[in-house]
Amino acid sequence: MPRSKTVHCQDCFASTAGRKFGWNWKTYLNTIFFLLVVVYVAPVQAQSVDRAKLLEEIVDLQNQLKNATDPLQIAMLQGELKIKEIIFLQPANEDFVANSASLAQPDTGLIRIMPREGFDGVLSTRGGGAYYSFIRLTHEYGYGSDLSLEQRNFRVGFAVAVFGFLVSLGSADFETVTTDHPGVKYLASFVAPTSEPEAREQYRRSGQGFQENGFFYRYYVAAAVSTTYAVRSIGYGDSDTLVVFRVTRQDTDGSLILLWKLLKWFPTPQLNGGSMANVSAASFKRGVFARESIVSLFGNELSATTALADKLPLPTSLAGASVAVFDNSGRGGKYVPLFVVTPNQINYLMPSDVFNGPATITVYRSSGNSFSEDMRIAPVSAGLFTANSDGQGVPAAVTLRIGRGMQIYEPIARFDSGQNKFVATPIDLGPEDDQVFLLLFGTGIRNRSSLDKVSVKIGGVDAPVNYAGAQGGPGLDQINVAIPRSLKGSGEVELTLNVDGQSANIVRIHIN
Repeated sequence: MPRSKTVHCQDCFASTAGRKFGWNWKTYLNTIFFLLVVVYVAPVQAQSVDRAKLLEEIVDLQNQLKNATDPLQIAMLQGELKIKEIIFLQPANEDFVANSASLAQPDTGLIRIMPREGFDGVLSTRGGGAYYSFIRLTHEYGYGSDLSLEQRNFRVGFAVAVFGFLVSLGSADFETVTTDHPGVKYLASFVAPTSEPEAREQYRRSGQGFQENGFFYRYYVAAAVSTTYAVRSIGYGDSDTLVVFRVTRQDTDGSLILLWKLLKWFPTPQLNGGSMANVSAASFKRGVFARESIVSLFGNELSATTALADKLPLPTSLAGASVAVFDNSGRGGKYVPLFVVTPNQINYLMPSDVFNGPATITVYRSSGNSFSEDMRIAPVSAGLFTANSDGQGVPAAVTLRIGRGMQIYEPIARFDSGQNKFVATPIDLGPEDDQVFLLLFGTGIRNRSSLDKVSVKIGGVDAPVNYAGAQGGPGLDQINVAIPRSLKGSGEVELTLNVDGQSANIVRIHIN
C-alpha cells in the first residue's frame, strides 16, 4: 500500500482555528486511507484495611449468597463481594508510596498475588487471586494468565497452548533490567514456534528446564522476597510477553507484592498460522484501545486480495475477511467496521458500544480459519498520526496562520528523497500580531472527560488547546493547538500530548 502523505486541507477547514472542520465522506475516507496505509476498570485505590477482618466479611458474603433467593438481593451481594475482593487483592497504600518512582514509568504496575493453595475456592475470583495477566491486568484465571503463585513457587504456562520460561535474576536492580541483561537476552530472542509439534516440544523443555548463558530457565522458580525475575509467557491466541518483576515484600497471609514492568510485547503467535498484532493506527502502541478509535491489525494471509471501503457506513466484511471484538459484557462477539483489508493488514474501527475492560479481537480470514489476540478497552487511548505512518517523527498535521485579515493553511512536512521519508518543514511564526495554530490528527481522543484534561507541551512549554475531539468522521480526531510565540527560533522540538492522564506518542516539529 502507498505511504502516508501530508494532509492538505485548505478547502475543508472551518473559519476559525477554535472550531473543528467538516468534510464529506469521500474526502474523509481518502484521508483515512493514506493516514493508515502501509470494562478497562481503573484500580480501586488501596485502603489501609484489616485484611483478616476483610477476608471474614468476604466469606460471610459468600455464605449469604448461597442462601439468597431474591434476584435483587443476589445482585447487591455480588456487587458488594466484588468490591471487597478488589480491595483485598490490592497492595497496601504504603506499597504504592514506596514504589511511586518506578510506577511513574510506562508499562509498569504493582500487584498482590495470592498463594493458590490458601485462596483458590475461598475467593469468588477464579483462581483465588493466584493468577495474573500482565496484558488484561486481571487476577481472574482463564483470561490469558501469565503468572501464578503456588506452593512458594512462581509458575508460567498452564497447558500446551500456554507455555513459558521463568528465570531468577537474583539481586539485579529492577530499574536497570532491560532486554540486554544477560539473563533476559535468551527470553528476548526466543521465537515462539507456530506448529503444534514444536510447541509441544517447547512445553516439554520448559518442564525439564535448561541452562543458557549461565542462567537456568524453567516453567517454575522458587519465590523469594527482594528477588528479581523475568518471565516470557507465550499464549497462543492470547499474547506473548516478556516481563521483569521484583518481589518487594510478603504479607502475613502469604501473599506477595510484585513490582513489574513490560519489557517487550511480541506479536501474538497462532498455532499453525503465524502471528498477529493489533496496534493503534496512529501511534502503533499496543494493548489498550478506545471506543471509536482506529486500529491496525497485522497478520499473515488475512485475505487473498485488497479491498477498500468506499462509502459510509463502513462494511463489516471486505475481501472475505471480518473482525469481531469479544468484550466482557458476555453478549458474544460484535463485528467491527472495516476501512481496508489487505493480505497482511486490516484497518478497523473499534465500536462505540464495547465495554471497558478485558477483550479479545478475533479475525476471520478469507481462508476460513481465525486468529485471536487479547487487549483492553478504555475510554481514551490517545495517538497522533505521523507523516511516515510509523507513530514517530513529524506529525500528520497542518498549521493555520491568522493575521492581516487572512487565514493560510501550510504543511509542516515534506518528503526528503535522500532520506526516503517525510521530514519537518520549519514553521514560521511570522510577525508579532500573527496567530499560528497547529492542527493535529489523531485517534482515541474524542471520549476525553473534558478539554481541561487535554494538555500539550511543545519544547517543554505549555501550549493552549482550544479543541480536542471528533474530526467529523468515524475514528478520526483533531486537536487544535496555539503555538506559543516564546518558541520562536527554537528549532526542532518535541510535542507531547496527554489526555486524561494518558500520554500519546511523542512527535517532533521544527519552529523557526
